[in-house]
Amino acid sequence: MLKRIIKVAWRECKIIFHSPMYVLCMFVFPVVVMFLYTMMLEEGHPNDLPIGIVDQDNTSTTRSLIRKLEAFQGVHIKARYATVAEARHASTKPTISTPSSISRRI
Repeated sequence: MLKRIIKVAWRECKIIFHSPMYVLCMFVFPVVVMFLYTMMLEEGHPNDLPIGIVDQDNTSTTRSLIRKLEAFQGVHIKARYATVAEARHASTKPTISTPSSISRRI
């Protein structure tokens, strides 16, 4: 039984190491991703990221969602916009849009 397992494992290793894409996905990419995340979060978690809000539904559900979003320390709502086009024109900040009739879909 153990010989069969070793034989299958050896066959799979040969398949993995004969394909450059498998080697990249299993060994190179994880190391690169760990390195990048370490560099990005070197100073800790980001705080007070400026965002804009477009509330097209304007119901109690979306207002509650926006209040909960404001409670996070990671984001800071800088502006509120009437339309998505206005938000795009105003700045390049990330914008969160609540579509109209979202409260009926929840």
